[in-house]
Amino acid sequence: MGGGVLGDDLSLSQEKIASRLSILKTRRGRTSSSRRATNSMSAPADESSALGLGDTRPGSSLFASSDLRPTDTPVENGGGGRDKVSGYRPSQSAPSSHTTDKDERLREERERRAYEMELAEPPPGAHRSVIDINAKPIELLATEDLKPSDSPDGCMKSLISKLGSTDWAIQMEALNNLRALAIYHASITIIPQLHAVVRAVLLVVDNLRSNLSKSALMSLTDMLKYLKTAMDPELDHVVLVCVKKSADTAAFIADEAKRAMLAMIEHCTEQRTISALIHANSNKNPLIRGKVRLCARRLFVGVK
Repeated sequence: MGGGVLGDDLSLSQEKIASRLSILKTRRGRTSSSRRATNSMSAPADESSALGLGDTRPGSSLFASSDLRPTDTPVENGGGGRDKVSGYRPSQSAPSSHTTDKDERLREERERRAYEMELAEPPPGAHRSVIDINAKPIELLATEDLKPSDSPDGCMKSLISKLGSTDWAIQMEALNNLRALAIYHASITIIPQLHAVVRAVLLVVDNLRSNLSKSALMSLTDMLKYLKTAMDPELDHVVLVCVKKSADTAAFIADEAKRAMLAMIEHCTEQRTISALIHANSNKNPLIRGKVRLCARRLFVGVK
């Protein structure tokens, strides 16, 4: 009996020993495999390169950030949208730089076109008064081309108001009417209102539109020529304006102003003309004083 029990105990102890040995072998195998894996990762680059794998170590050129470039190949992301391989996804609410640049270019193009339309001339018939559309073009008329008026009283009633108009065509027509009245109907039309008419004409002489300024000077020439000594009371104002215009940079304006002063010297009272020239000679502008001296020489010596 004792021998049998001892035999059973020995057999049990052998089974336990065998079981523990197998466990130890299993653990030792796992440890050695993990060591081999660690050694393979820390192997030199030339060994792995020899196998055609390149440098697989962390931080090597294989994992350089410059090599991780985004591609145009779309992939499905976890959120259900589409993203690039680069690994980032811009917010849907953020504006795209391409769209912003395009909108800016469109806005600049619209502004440029609007500016060009403002500079462009309006089409025929646009933004023009009824007088500009229906009236025939009014040109500077020579004295011999002026005709007597069919209604001199009617012309005189609206003459001063038309001379002060803001429409240059109306002013030009009024100046032509004034010249015709001065030649053919002066005694019943212009002379009774001479001071108001001369003041209105002198204002037009200073107009920036050159044709209006010249036409006003032509009106003064005809008035001095045909009204003669009736213009004496207005010579102080007439001479000062004509002398200033005789120094104008535009030659045709200066020439017309000189013709008006010559008409004054030839047809107005000599004493009143000298008084007006002396008054104009007090001007501070040396150029104007020089023109006054030329008129005085023409008056006394007959030299142009």
